[in-house]
Amino acid sequence: MTDPAAAEPPPRRRLTRLAGVGAVAGAILWPLALADLAARAVSDARGQASGGLDPTVPIALAMVLFALAAAALERRAQADFGFLDLLGDLSIGVAAAVAVVAAAFGASGLMGPAFALLVVGSVLFGVAGLNGQRRPRWGSAFIAAGAGGLLASYIVTAAVGVGRVADVAPTVLFSLLLHAAGWAWLGVHLAVGRSRGPTEASPDGDGISD
Repeated sequence: MTDPAAAEPPPRRRLTRLAGVGAVAGAILWPLALADLAARAVSDARGQASGGLDPTVPIALAMVLFALAAAALERRAQADFGFLDLLGDLSIGVAAAVAVVAAAFGASGLMGPAFALLVVGSVLFGVAGLNGQRRPRWGSAFIAAGAGGLLASYIVTAAVGVGRVADVAPTVLFSLLLHAAGWAWLGVHLAVGRSRGPTEASPDGDGISD
């Protein structure tokens, strides 16, 4: 059976692979940028000056790379496009747009809504991919589980107050790395793998190439 990914015009195939490489880059940048943001928040709380690049810029860049990868995955997939896919894609895309506005205009207050949208969108996007029909199952599971952990930590912190944030720090760190690993997995699949459809998915849905 001819693989639709291999049949793509070369320019489009290159763009798809670039989106995959971008997802891997975003997966590396995402936890590092958030860690830098947290470190700056601690420094500011202690009255210490923190210079360098505005942390909202790399955070926004990572979100844009995730959104581009999601779009490339949806375009390459051959299975039917579901409602959860639509909600997840829209949430991730809007999150990236809001983050870009926040970074461009110094509106750091918009980063909270952008982060929440990305996390919710990632849960929906990951859950929609668990059947292995449109994208690798394990990569989708990592994204859904990691984003779910981040969402739960966000809710708990909001409920008990930021003074207890240290209690959820290990969960946040683990969830953040899991979320990033899922995007890296899908990025590698985009960069070197084949399209997925009803007859393409491997039995466990985790193959990088079918």
